[in-house]
Amino acid sequence: MKAKIIFMATLAAAVLTACNNDENNVIDTGSSQATFTAAIDGQVNTRAFDQTWEAGDAIGISGTSGSTTYTNVQYVTTGGNGNFTVGTQGNEIYYQDDNSVTFTAYYPWANLAADATTITADTR
Repeated sequence: MKAKIIFMATLAAAVLTACNNDENNVIDTGSSQATFTAAIDGQVNTRAFDQTWEAGDAIGISGTSGSTTYTNVQYVTTGGNGNFTVGTQGNEIYYQDDNSVTFTAYYPWANLAADATTITADTR
């Protein structure tokens, strides 16, 4: 009987020491930077030259993650393999939260800001 009481007391102490309020439930999932890959699978040729990526091909990507909106960010496939990296360092797209994000992409990339024209107007 005495062994049973000692066993129960030891078991209770072990269970209580396993619980605490200082647990950190952060799970490191690595980088939250978005990565993009693309393939051309027998699509009708439009503005693309052929049905393969070539080194230096660039796409424009837009999307909203959290309260951050990304517009026409250039991503380039340096190896021509469809794995794209950001064209200008510092313009990377990052996931802002765990919610799903819809991105849109187009090819070939064009610097739309450079092609913009400002028209002044006087409403007097």
